[in-house]
Amino acid sequence: YRLINNLILSKKHVRKKNDKKNILIFLGGSDLHNFQLKLYNKICKENLYKNYKFYFFIGPGVKKKLLYFKKKNIFFFNKYEKLRLIVQDTFCVICNGGNAMFEMLQLKIPCLAIPTSSQEKANVLFFKKKGIILQFSFKKKLLSQISFFYKIKHQKLFISNCEKYFGKLDIEKALKKAFLNI
Repeated sequence: YRLINNLILSKKHVRKKNDKKNILIFLGGSDLHNFQLKLYNKICKENLYKNYKFYFFIGPGVKKKLLYFKKKNIFFFNKYEKLRLIVQDTFCVICNGGNAMFEMLQLKIPCLAIPTSSQEKANVLFFKKKGIILQFSFKKKLLSQISFFYKIKHQKLFISNCEKYFGKLDIEKALKKAFLNI
């Protein structure tokens, strides 16, 4: 909600040409399955930090031992103010299939989704069938999954599908309605 409120409603979010090399890893507040550490190891094993910058958002429930890993082009942070700035300059996001995925799709940022719950799996399956997101796989090389987003054919399909599913939403009205009912 903070991302949408700060970027979409204030009209500050402007996507530029997709030649960026920044990748945000945003797996929620607690990362119960320890995917961030697994992704960190995968990034290091494939030496992806040499060509890309990775930003790990550390939620309040995430094990803080990640903060002690130091590698060039791999950054860890936990401030929402910084998250807004990073999102503006992000090429793609690795996230769960929940709120973060919906926020990123609304901002027209491609997602590699790692669903953890049954609801997230249903969300991911829906958008995967529509050609909007990719489901992340630990069995495949991360580079091949990321490079899919650079393909022009995918970029055009992605933008057109995002417009179809998210372009007609009145986000401000939907958010007010959702948060008034809490």
